[in-house]
Amino acid sequence: MTPAIATAAAKGIGNPVLLVGSRTGRDGIHACSVLASAEISEESLANRPAVLRLFSGLTLLWAGVHLLSAATSFGMLVSLPTTTFVALKTPVSLAITVSAIVCTVTWSIRTARREDLIFAPA
Repeated sequence: MTPAIATAAAKGIGNPVLLVGSRTGRDGIHACSVLASAEISEESLANRPAVLRLFSGLTLLWAGVHLLSAATSFGMLVSLPTTTFVALKTPVSLAITVSAIVCTVTWSIRTARREDLIFAPA
């Protein structure tokens, strides 16, 4: 069965264009995640509680990252001179985000290896 192709036209200058590719799994990431190659359904999650814990944990991790980033920005804004705040906000936010990315990738790879979703190097 051939999937339907939807088309649309936009008139006027400055209208945004959204190009959408093939369907992805429930995670919406396609091949960008180490877990995206596995079909994740309600049944498979019941058989893989570690994957369910991973997604729940990563949701909480990123909620905490955003809260920490906002609290840090607010704290710096009220306690530092404006020029210092402007100079420090981006590097501090970047450091928080990069730390969370490292945690996310490490945790995802470890879980995927434990669940035999990817190879562990010999």
